Amino acid sequence: MIHIWDETLRDGEQTPGVVLTREEKIELAKALDDIGVSVIVAGFPINCEIEAQIIRTVAREGLNAKIGAVARGLKKDVDECLRCETDEIVIFVPTSDIHIQHKLRKTREQALQMIQDSVQYASDHVTTNFVAEDATRSEFEFLIRCLKTAQESGASRLVLADTVGAMYPPRMKSLVEQIKSHISVPLSCHCHNDLGLATANTLAAIEGGVTYPQVTINGYGERAGNAALDEVVIGIENLLGLKTQIKKEKIYQLAQLAEKYIMIPIHQQKPLVGQKAFTHEAGIHVHGILRQRQTYELIDPKTLNRQTHFVIGKHTGDALMEAKLQELGYKTDEETRQRIRNTIIGYLEIHKSDRVEQFQLARRNIENLTRGITDKELTKIIQFIEALDVLQQAPQE
Repeated sequence: MIHIWDETLRDGEQTPGVVLTREEKIELAKALDDIGVSVIVAGFPINCEIEAQIIRTVAREGLNAKIGAVARGLKKDVDECLRCETDEIVIFVPTSDIHIQHKLRKTREQALQMIQDSVQYASDHVTTNFVAEDATRSEFEFLIRCLKTAQESGASRLVLADTVGAMYPPRMKSLVEQIKSHISVPLSCHCHNDLGLATANTLAAIEGGVTYPQVTINGYGERAGNAALDEVVIGIENLLGLKTQIKKEKIYQLAQLAEKYIMIPIHQQKPLVGQKAFTHEAGIHVHGILRQRQTYELIDPKTLNRQTHFVIGKHTGDALMEAKLQELGYKTDEETRQRIRNTIIGYLEIHKSDRVEQFQLARRNIENLTRGITDKELTKIIQFIEALDVLQQAPQE
C-alpha cells in the first residue's frame, strides 16, 4: 500500500501571492481526509501566531489522516509545533553543502548535531519525520550519515527532498534503492517541478521503495510547484499497478476546490483535471474515440467523475460535424458539411483579435489577484501599525 502525504496546506500555500484563510484550510483538510490522504501537513507554526492557531484548529478536527506541522531543526520551532497539538512533526535540515554553508552557515558536523538534537527532542513527545532538505544534491556518504542520525534519534520516517527539481527518474530510483539498504524506517520523497519532472521522479522513487510520496493538489507550490496529487495517484495505480487509499472519483472535485481557494487557475491542458484533459477536436482523434474510446484516451474520464467532450473548431472532421448536425436536427451531405467547416475557419480567424483582447484582460486580472503586497500597501500597513502604537501610548484621561 502506498500512503499519500499531502503538503497543499503548507507548500501549496507557499505558491507566491497565495494565502489561505482558517476556514479554507479547514475545508481543504476535510476534503483531503475524505479522499483518503494518510498525512496532511497543515503549515509552519513558527511563521506567525495566526498560522499556529489555524494548525491547532485543523489538528482538533478529529480527522482520520495524521496531521503534521513543520519545524526547522531548532528547539523553538519544535515547541511551536507541540503547542499546535498535531499528531506528527516534520523537521527539515539541509544536507547539501551549498545549503549548509550558505544558508545555515554551519559545518557538516554542526548540521548533524542539529538533526540529532531536534529529532531526539521532538520524538520524545510525538511521531517525528525528518526531511533531508536538498537531499538530491547532497554528497551520498554524508546524506547517509544524516539519515542514520535522524533514524537513531527517533525519526519514524525519512524524507528525501528534491528541493530544486534536480533529479531525473532513473537516478531517483537508483538513489532510493541505495538509501534503503542503509535505513530501516519508511521512506518519503518530496519532489519539486522545476524541470517538469516532479511526478515522474515521484513515481521512480516509489519504484525504488518510497511508500509515503508527498504531493500537493494540482501541483501547487514554490516556483514551478510540486508533484500533483492526481497525477501521482493515477500513475501509482495505472502505471505501477500498486494501490492507494485515494477515492479517485473525488479527485476532480478536490482539484476544483483547491483552485477556488488558491486562485491559481488549473492549466487547461493539465493532465487529468485540466478543462481540456478529455476534450477533443482533431478529426482523426474524434473519429477514433467515436469508435473506441481507448484509441485516444488512456484513462476513462468516468474514473475521475468526468466526461469526454468534443469541440467544433478549425480541425473538426466530418464524423463529428455529421454527428453534431444530426444532434441539432440537420440532415446534410458531405459537400455541405465541408462548406460549413470552411466557414467556421473563416469565422474563427475574423474573431481572433477579439479573443486576444479578452485573453490579455483575463490574464492581467488573474495576475493582479496573486501579486502579493505592493510597496504602497506595505507602507499603509506600517503606518497603520505606527498609528496603533501611538494610540496605545496616549495617556489615559
